[in-house]
Amino acid sequence: MAAPFLFPVGQDLGPVFTNPDATMPERYDIRISDGVVMLEASEYQLWWLAHSTPELVKANGGWDRSHVESYAAHYNIANAGDMIDQLVADQVLAQVDSEEEAIRTFALEHRIFPLQRSLGNTAAEPFTYKLGMTPEGAVSVDVDVFQLWTFGHQSESLHHAAVILAKQRADNEEMPDEMIPTAEELTEDFVLALPGLLASQVLYLDRRD
Repeated sequence: MAAPFLFPVGQDLGPVFTNPDATMPERYDIRISDGVVMLEASEYQLWWLAHSTPELVKANGGWDRSHVESYAAHYNIANAGDMIDQLVADQVLAQVDSEEEAIRTFALEHRIFPLQRSLGNTAAEPFTYKLGMTPEGAVSVDVDVFQLWTFGHQSESLHHAAVILAKQRADNEEMPDEMIPTAEELTEDFVLALPGLLASQVLYLDRRD
């Protein structure tokens, strides 16, 4: 069985100092929904490892829990497996199996919010969009992923955004029936694209209110 996906949840608020004489942050804050989660340094490291980097996603052919645990060992993060389990229980990390029902549940429970900018498409590749600040660091996505990235934050969940997009595709009389995706197909394709999107920091995940 393939290792489950491991996605970071929340918006990074960065390190927090409360002592003017401190040399290290007291904690690291993550905004999730309408609250703030306070992490210790090792927890914050794991949360960021779950984002990965574009280079690591490409080198590993993706990014999942096994990769996070492997790199945690490389960086000498003790008890990474237990810490990941606790962060999953605290809903700071989302562990998602590759089965359709698990992906659907994840999509029902989470929302997406775009970060950075789109560099648009090109005449040579009109169905491919690049997301990111610079062409060198941009991630390439197809039209459906681009539409969800663009408008998904307006919906109550990723699943709801996929349902809306699927209906828009079905209502397009110029689109052949065999090319019309279902909401489930749109959701799965987006989740498969998430490692690259998170690694490029062009979006963040939040819990559904």
